[in-house]
Amino acid sequence: MAAAPFVAFTSAAVRSGVSSAARVLQRAKGKLNRMGFGNYEDTKASMREMLDGDEVEFLDEMLAYAFHKAASESLYCALFAKLLHELSTEFSHFRTSMRKLFDDYAGIFSEAVAVPEADTEAYKQWLEAQERKKFRRGYSQFVVELVKLGAADAKAFGVLLQNNVTVLESAKDDGKNIQLCEEYGDCLSTMCVAAPELLSSAPWSAELVRRLEALSAVSIAAKPSGFSSRGLFTLQNLVECAKRGWRTPSF
Repeated sequence: MAAAPFVAFTSAAVRSGVSSAARVLQRAKGKLNRMGFGNYEDTKASMREMLDGDEVEFLDEMLAYAFHKAASESLYCALFAKLLHELSTEFSHFRTSMRKLFDDYAGIFSEAVAVPEADTEAYKQWLEAQERKKFRRGYSQFVVELVKLGAADAKAFGVLLQNNVTVLESAKDDGKNIQLCEEYGDCLSTMCVAAPELLSSAPWSAELVRRLEALSAVSIAAKPSGFSSRGLFTLQNLVECAKRGWRTPSF
């Protein structure tokens, strides 16, 4: 006998006559699309009704969509992070999945040395990674919100920051990498200044500052070819921010 189609048996689905997981997922996406600061509590209540803790496939799809929305709509990053964190107290699978997605999405801050051979699984994954890289700036903000809420590991966050610096170190001497270096500098700045308490006490913070100082301790005239003036100033300002306890000046 053929396997039954995947169905999320939630009370909301039964009441509305929805019998397909795809239709329930579409409703959940609709709620996320319309979520704002004014309807947050209503959205969270609706999501509780639609979610089923036993249907991990459904939870994973909804979570991946929420990650994408948060990364592409920076204004609502903190709101999406709060929603996922609060739902994870009731749906424990979210906690495991968020850690996995954190690890997977950390790969968008890594640069491939070579393009895999076409028509291979590695090539398919490479193409997916290129698509996700469009949201690096938004994701950097979302990551910080997850870490601050305790929904992502602070040590893994430190590794992510160090990996960003590694890309800058390897890309700085190639004039073709100016845009890439500016983007990585912006992502670093976003992640660092948004979590001053964490970076002030993290054991890996001192090494991060040392590497940033080594990258930015040059004049405009002597800057690496992969750095624009703006990119260099971003890193120099970040070092100054670190000296103030990772706090931006209050003008």
